[in-house]
Amino acid sequence: SNHSWGFHTMSGDATLDNEVVSLSEGLFGNTRAPEPVERVGVNVRANLTRLIGQTPMVFLNNVAPKSGATIVCKLDSMNPSTSTADRVALAFIEGLEANGVITPHKSILVEATCGSGGAGLAFVGAVKGYKVICVIPEIVPAEKRTIMMAYGAELVVTPGTKGIAGAAYKASQIVEENSHAVLIDQWEDEMTVTVHRESTGPEIWSDTRGNVDVFVAPVGTGGTLTGVGQYLKAMNPDCKIIAVEPSEAAVLSGHKVKPHKHVEMGIGSIPPLLDLDLVDEIFRVQYDQAVQASRQLAMKEGILAGPASGAAAFAALQIAKRPDMVDKLIVVLVSSSSEQYLSTMYPDMRRYCQVQTFKTNRVTTPSKTKTPKA
Repeated sequence: SNHSWGFHTMSGDATLDNEVVSLSEGLFGNTRAPEPVERVGVNVRANLTRLIGQTPMVFLNNVAPKSGATIVCKLDSMNPSTSTADRVALAFIEGLEANGVITPHKSILVEATCGSGGAGLAFVGAVKGYKVICVIPEIVPAEKRTIMMAYGAELVVTPGTKGIAGAAYKASQIVEENSHAVLIDQWEDEMTVTVHRESTGPEIWSDTRGNVDVFVAPVGTGGTLTGVGQYLKAMNPDCKIIAVEPSEAAVLSGHKVKPHKHVEMGIGSIPPLLDLDLVDEIFRVQYDQAVQASRQLAMKEGILAGPASGAAAFAALQIAKRPDMVDKLIVVLVSSSSEQYLSTMYPDMRRYCQVQTFKTNRVTTPSKTKTPKA
């Protein structure tokens, strides 16, 4: 691709001279740690939530078209729990703490989630001392469930046919029945938009030195696309915002919802947080196209990207080929890692690895897959 930009800013290279370091004797259990001790000049973070955000950006070199636009990935998959949802989880919890609504080791945080949001909430809850209950549709993959439980979350499963709406209803029931429970509503709370307007958007603008021409992202809650879109449009009204949705559930395009395998896209209705007035184009991607694009990112760029991110990458690769995209810079959001989807994205490799022993060792070449044409 055309790498004539001459910059390789890594937003994670922050100066840490005044970083705060937490030293605690009670590393395990519920004993409250002493107040963090400041250590000037020590390059150590106080806790893992301090690594949320300021995620790096990287050029696509091997899958990008030979001519046309330059494509850059915003790797929010490099947040601690491997998704952009970490930003939202931390903002929700710190906001509730600041308003005196929740207390560590007492309050229970409840969220309806398709996985990444729950993992982010469970991760931040683990660091800050909150019990977390994640209400999930039964279509959520085993890897995502395991990750949430590894962080200490309790899982409540709802019928897959009811989608996220069924999970949301059950989550509200749980909160009504427990006086210590607080609902975290990433689907309708404006905080989801605010987080991305105040962090993700400015990071993209800063790291591209204001040269971003197109922003491409999958639509889940709609909060990421709206928040980033608001910031980028304010800085440059000509910046194009591309919303990516499943072909099988293209409600933004006015089509009916069909059965599909997408987990973090295609909720069956227009997300309340999505501002369609900001959207310049809606790009539809099939699930198989999304998975193949994700696999290509891993094999040729070393980027482990979930299927929603694969859908966004597929869209960006097609858009980059357009004649009017020559010398343009496209930023595509990699919102989560494929580590949470191994059983559904790599069933062939997973089956092989499960039966492979030292007696069956042989040289294997991963199946060569080409990114499908739009």
